[in-house]
Amino acid sequence: MTPISPTSEFGPEMLKSLEFCEITAVSGEGISTAPVKPAVYAFFSADGKPLLAAVTGNLRATLGRRLAPKVGLTPDRKASTAADGVGAIPASPAPGALVDYSGIVKSISYLKVCSSFWGNWIYSLVVRKLFPRDHQQLIGWKPAWFLSLQPDAPTPVFSLSTKIAQNAQVYGPLAGRGCGQNLIQELTDLFDLCRYEEILRQSPNGRPCAYKEMGKCPAPCDGSVAMTDYRTQLRQAAEVLEQWDHSDRGGIVQELENAMRAAALRMDFRLAGKLRDKCEQLRGLYAAGADYLVPINRWGALVLAPGNTGRWIEPFVASVQGVWRLEQVRTADFVQQPRVIMGRWRETADACFHEGKPASRVAQHVPAAAAEDIVSLLCYHQFRTRDTGLYIPRRQLADNDTAITRVIDWLSTGPRGEVNEGLSSDQMPSAARLSSGVEFNGEIDMPGM
Repeated sequence: MTPISPTSEFGPEMLKSLEFCEITAVSGEGISTAPVKPAVYAFFSADGKPLLAAVTGNLRATLGRRLAPKVGLTPDRKASTAADGVGAIPASPAPGALVDYSGIVKSISYLKVCSSFWGNWIYSLVVRKLFPRDHQQLIGWKPAWFLSLQPDAPTPVFSLSTKIAQNAQVYGPLAGRGCGQNLIQELTDLFDLCRYEEILRQSPNGRPCAYKEMGKCPAPCDGSVAMTDYRTQLRQAAEVLEQWDHSDRGGIVQELENAMRAAALRMDFRLAGKLRDKCEQLRGLYAAGADYLVPINRWGALVLAPGNTGRWIEPFVASVQGVWRLEQVRTADFVQQPRVIMGRWRETADACFHEGKPASRVAQHVPAAAAEDIVSLLCYHQFRTRDTGLYIPRRQLADNDTAITRVIDWLSTGPRGEVNEGLSSDQMPSAARLSSGVEFNGEIDMPGM
């Protein structure tokens, strides 16, 4: 195996370390050496420029189809595609564009992958490097959303973004923008936060809105409360999010209930009623759909993907620092020794989460170019209905028995390994397909192993 380096443009250390294989004889004989296995692959022209990146469930069959001469092209289009180098071919052709690769591909680089999750992760890194301008469109899944707060900013507010803000308290992931907007609204109602950022910017000379008259806002905009006191109020709201991934979410609710009872004993029924309403709102907030929400520095998961014909388990650890691929485990071995193997996984995951470096049982570590990339990919796999993997959030790994039960339940469904063909840099999904969150399949689904 030789490192993938047909051009210096494609040679970051994180990809060189993956040891892509290279095919330089792009013909029937060369294609016959390609494995009948799932793989991420890339086409390059004679001068080393990238033409295509894709993931497939059967590399040999896909290369035979992709590199077969195309019929029906106009002479002009045929001439442009037959030239050495990229020629008139755009780096990312329009969806469904017919391109004759047979005359322009001079080398192929590929890496065999063991699962759909690993294949998609490697593919996302490849297209980020080869096609940086079109990276988000080419990966074919929606970005995750994050909630952030900068309490010490001149105008402190909760905000939503698909990027992880620097120097801010960031919480995520959220399944979508709507989920985040609902969460901000619930926090605003629960803690009587300012609803109009443009008025808050004018503090302390702003004109208060109607929510001050209703007693639903402390009105830092007109100086009714000092901005330092309002920041404290915001931090209390953020504390709810800090506790989101804890098993004892009832701690904050219990504090409110104790305060409610104390107010009732003092005959302050107005305050007691207000605290009761806050308890009910908080219970509703925790029951909302943001099941995977955590402070982003505590985000992570143990990922289990079905291996070859279901006889193997492919384990991974994912965090904002990247993905660690662990040693394969036989399904039968896990069934016989679930506590031993889960203990190893938890120990390795804990080392990856806290130390951020490979442990002894890690076969490979591929860092994230951007933390949002791996979070979005994991959300895509967690939320799609056809996924065959198992994704155990970091907080659930704290309970060994719960984690083992989830794995046994998953194995009882008979997951089978597969890598779907279709993610490809010359088959960009439409905006409608991207926004829908439906899995993009450029051509056909192909079983992996």
